[in-house]
This record gives sequence, structure tokens and C-alpha cells, in this order.
Amino acid sequence: MTVSLKKKRATIRDVGRRALVSHQTVSRVINGELSIAPATRARVERAIAELGFHPNHVARSLASRKTYTVGVVMGDVASPFFPDVVRGAEDVLSPLGYSLFLASSRRDPEVERRNVEHLLERSADGLILGAPRSRPDELAALGRRAGVPMVFLNREVRGRHVASVWVDWPSATAEVVAYLAGLGHRRIALVVPSRDEAPFASREDWYEQALGRRDLAPPPSLVVRERISIDGGHRAGLALLSLDEPPTAAICHNDTMAIGLLQACAERRVRVPRDLSIVGWDDVPYASLVTPPLTTVRVPRHELGRAAAATLLGLMAGRAAGEHGPLPLQLIRRKSCRRIGRSLERTGS
Repeated sequence: MTVSLKKKRATIRDVGRRALVSHQTVSRVINGELSIAPATRARVERAIAELGFHPNHVARSLASRKTYTVGVVMGDVASPFFPDVVRGAEDVLSPLGYSLFLASSRRDPEVERRNVEHLLERSADGLILGAPRSRPDELAALGRRAGVPMVFLNREVRGRHVASVWVDWPSATAEVVAYLAGLGHRRIALVVPSRDEAPFASREDWYEQALGRRDLAPPPSLVVRERISIDGGHRAGLALLSLDEPPTAAICHNDTMAIGLLQACAERRVRVPRDLSIVGWDDVPYASLVTPPLTTVRVPRHELGRAAAATLLGLMAGRAAGEHGPLPLQLIRRKSCRRIGRSLERTGS
């Protein structure tokens, strides 16, 4: 006697019975329709996970003329920032049967454009672009010609087939400046990427505006542009510490550059925060592990990925992107900043 060990594959009707909905409702959830009530969607997604249901992608593609693939183009897959963004997008898209194709532009606009063209040629249903270096309108035009919607992270873009998801840079940069001014700092340096690496929506612009409003605009010698890397932060640190009148505080583009600045301080025997206060950005996992633990701005990376995926689902369903406010950021105060002199908080405006 032959005993079959093959487990019966769950069907869409099995999912409907488990979730107490019709199989048509299950199909609408799988296809990303946004009209489903959140509680119903959660029940269906839970049933899909419990039953191990996997849609028949070949049949679905033939019926819907969709590939159920989403392309994700990020600046640098080695960066500690992007994995959580991708995971957030995957958490939204994977339960609905979508596969993610990940590409790294290596912060090179030409590589980035080739990646986008390659994903469009492979008939991706939609694209998520993580802070692209290329002109957003040029990338949007590629998607428009291919009929493929796109969601951009932290980039201004217009059109029915595109949308932007933002974090609240202006409020966060203003809070960082107010914090350092309140600690008495007036010579505040900026460690930022070159304009080639960050040609659009640079945090340098937001910080200079916030500093200017408090009459703390840095002189050119206190604005150091370097590569977005630990080595870049290190070189920027050596340049700042070599000045006849070095800064008392430095704001870095991200935590990676801040770590490089910490290394430069250690080499030059500059004590942090006694001699120099440092603020990073992103709150990546190692920001709390360095010495001293880094004061930084926490970016909700996972939520950013989820918001991008949810927005893309709406575009792929033929809905125009609605107006959504930016995701809030949080200043995490650790041990890399200290008060000097008397507080200037009351004198700033």
C-alpha cells in the first residue's frame, strides 16, 4: 500500500472559511484593494499565514496581466538604513503574494537609471525608489512611458502614476538646532555629503535654514562636504579639528559619518562631549553602542517602508495618491552632547 505524504494545498476558499469572509474578499485583499476594512484585511492576512496559502502566480498573472513583483531600488544595500525600509515594504506586500526584486544603485545615478530600466523591462508591477540620486522627474517619465507606478522616498515628484513618502525633516532639524542652542553652542558645524551624492532634498539645506533662524548660520569653514561613509566622516572630522577656531558642536548627515567623526576625535584626543558635541541621524543599531552613545535623530525606517508599500498598492489599484503628512522623527538624547556656557534657549527665535 502506498501512503501519500503530500499535504493538501490550501485554497482561496479555505482562507475565506478560516477568515469568515467570501473567497471574493480574499481575492480583493490579495490584489491589494484598499477598500477592505483594516480588521477584515488583518483577519484574511492572518488566515493566509496560518494556512500557508500561496496563490497560483501563473494563473493570477494570466488572469490579471500582472507579475506580482515589485522592484525596490536603494542607494546602498550595505547601508544600515535600508534593510529596515525593505523589511517594512515586504511586510505589507508579501502577504498579498508580491515578490520584491532588490537593486542597489551604489549611489551612482547611471547605475540607478539602468536598474530602473531593467526592472521595467522585467514587467515589475510597481517600483519603490529610495532617495534616488537621479532627477525624480526623469525617473518618473520612465515609469509613465511603461505604465508602471512609482513611489519615491523623500523626493518631490508630480503625476498621477507617482507619489512621495516623506519623513518630517524640517521639524527634526529645527529640534536638533534648538537642542544644541539650548546647550549654549554657537559654533555649530555641518558634516554633510557632497552635492554630487545628495543633489536633491539635502539635509544641509534644512539645517542651514534652522541655524539661520537662530542667527547661528555657520561660516563656510564649518560646512564640510564628504562621502557618505565612515571614512568621509573621519576626513571631515580631521578638517574641522584642524581649524584655528574649531566648532563646539557638529551635526552629521547620518550616524555613519558621525562614527567617522568620533574616530577623528579619538585620534586627535578631542573628548566627546567635553570638547565637541556630536549629533547623528537615523539611529541605526550601533548608534547606542559606540562610546559615547550617540545623540541622533530616530527615523522610523520600518514604518517608512510600510508607508511606501501601502501607497504603491493604491497606485497599482488605479487610485490617485492622497495627501499624507510626513512621518514624525524623534530626537534621541544620549551622551554625545553637553551644555557649555549659559543657555541660549531664551535668546533664540
